[in-house]
Amino acid sequence: MAEGPGGSILMFGGADKEGPLTDTWIFSAGAWKQARPATPPRATGAYAMAFDEKRGVSVLVGLDMSIHEWDGSDWRQVKTPASPPLRSEFSLSYDPGLGAM
Repeated sequence: MAEGPGGSILMFGGADKEGPLTDTWIFSAGAWKQARPATPPRATGAYAMAFDEKRGVSVLVGLDMSIHEWDGSDWRQVKTPASPPLRSEFSLSYDPGLGAM
């Protein structure tokens, strides 16, 4: 979970008894609503997420080090020339002093 655009709270994924999930939920105005994005990230089982205040998007990093951004209505995969090696138990945060993740 992380802050989402417009001061909402954004939740992606998790797991149930069947395995990893790819659903997106938004908490706003005191209620949860399931979003129906056209391009959800694939289920990797673990994620880190933070809100990029400068760009107004939530950034999600999967266990496979894939990066996706939520703009308030859909996910967009971000391709990078390089990424860290695969890992588990990682986190992500925004530094307002640097204006960067």
